[in-house]
Amino acid sequence: FMNDGGLRNHSFGNLICDDRLQLMYYDHSCIAVAKPLNMRADRRMFMLYLVCLHKLSLSERSGLPRIGILQNPKPYLEDYSDYAIVNEDWYNILSGQVLLLQDQTGPFEVTLGRVIDRQTGIIGRCTFIVNATCASRWPGIELIVKITWSPTSRTSEAEFMQSVQEVAAHSGADWVLDHVPNILHSQDFPHLPDQVGGRLSAFLNSLHEDDWASSPGEFKYEDRVMRVSVHEKLYKLSELDTVSNHAQVFHDVVQVHRWLYDFPRILHRDISHSNIMWHRCRGRICGVLNDFDLSSFRDNTAPSSKQRTGTHPYMARELHQGAKISIRHLYRHDLESFFYVLLLLTGAYKLLDEPEVD
Repeated sequence: FMNDGGLRNHSFGNLICDDRLQLMYYDHSCIAVAKPLNMRADRRMFMLYLVCLHKLSLSERSGLPRIGILQNPKPYLEDYSDYAIVNEDWYNILSGQVLLLQDQTGPFEVTLGRVIDRQTGIIGRCTFIVNATCASRWPGIELIVKITWSPTSRTSEAEFMQSVQEVAAHSGADWVLDHVPNILHSQDFPHLPDQVGGRLSAFLNSLHEDDWASSPGEFKYEDRVMRVSVHEKLYKLSELDTVSNHAQVFHDVVQVHRWLYDFPRILHRDISHSNIMWHRCRGRICGVLNDFDLSSFRDNTAPSSKQRTGTHPYMARELHQGAKISIRHLYRHDLESFFYVLLLLTGAYKLLDEPEVD
């Protein structure tokens, strides 16, 4: 719904039951449902509603072209049967699209390829991971583009990595940089005040808690920013085929996890099978602790978003009580998550061991 058609900040829907119609608005922070409109009894309002929908620009319908992020976007289906045949492989939906980004030296283009992964859903970060190339800035380097809708209350992954680089340089711990993601560029695209999301945020956050008919005091619109970052490509654990390589990757990520906790004082808070990755550096396999979107500094380990912090199957048992009582995320919770990843690997995977030497 919000990502099957590509990239969207928001989307509209209509719920029709007999002669009643309800407008539905979705974004990554809330679902808003309008009061029912009787299409027979109030035809004038119904016609006005249709005219307003028709006048919505492409930016107002999806929220993306306003920033000029995609060159030549294709938001409409001209013929569903042709679409179903040509786009049989959904993961090529963004292939060939050009991403227009900018840094301190000026604008540059990144060409998108096949989608690697995406988080389905409406509320939340709804992360897209896409293969990419950029001949003008990083020729010959395999890249991925990460697009996520992060709460404005959270520290960005790029800021965490900047802190890691500074502490590593000061302490002479250059080895650490082989085991954390290499973020080449990061850029934020917030809601504009005159955009649908910006206007809705201002309206909802201006309401007093007594204005809510149900669950007073529980709802607060969570402002989000669309964050686009360019990373050097990493590889999944499933692409390793020997026990020794898995052992090396785990040794590396546990070691760098401890260093991050001790020196830049960063707690990862989202240890999972998909966030333990690897790449080759100087001829050997290096484990990489990836995805710091949910991380925090040690001095601030309280939840930084209304949504859960962590990947549910790997979260420490104690954290599952967080909805009932306030629990700080601690170092031992991450260690418990490492144990669950090991449990998955040893119980659900069959690895090819190295051949015995006669």
